[in-house]
Amino acid sequence: MEKKNKNIFWSQNAVFGLLMGVTYILAACIFYKNGRSVSLNPEMDRMILFLTIPGLFIGVKKYQQQINQPLTYGHAFGASVYIVATAAFTYSLFVYYLYHNNPGLLENYTVRMEEALHETLPSNSDWKQFIALAKQQMTATTVAFQEIVNRTFSGTVFSLILAFLLRTPRQS
Repeated sequence: MEKKNKNIFWSQNAVFGLLMGVTYILAACIFYKNGRSVSLNPEMDRMILFLTIPGLFIGVKKYQQQINQPLTYGHAFGASVYIVATAAFTYSLFVYYLYHNNPGLLENYTVRMEEALHETLPSNSDWKQFIALAKQQMTATTVAFQEIVNRTFSGTVFSLILAFLLRTPRQS
């Protein structure tokens, strides 16, 4: 029985993670087609967050229905994190493809990054060296990796709360 539940965990949550990743990609396509930035865009971040919360809720509820057992906090949290990590990985493949095939996007990304760092860091010689190093190391791969880390981290934070809401309370 335990082996069957593990298979359901991996398969059910992977499918839902891929589905969420595709919704992230569709949202990014809409932003990109309208001439907006895909990365370092607060509106895009909010849109993905808006897609993540109900997606995780529905995905974990669907997993709970599939296993037909009470869901502990750990299982709910694990399912949420796995779903969001799969979605983030799927989305990062699209971001890599987009930035790899359009060098103008990468240039725009570094300009936006420089503006953001200029607002937060004091301007001195160290700042200029840091910006030069960041520009030198910025590739489509690093942007995609940043997306994986960003999406997985923010999804994990919401998973902490969501797992508490979705767990099955113990019967006394």
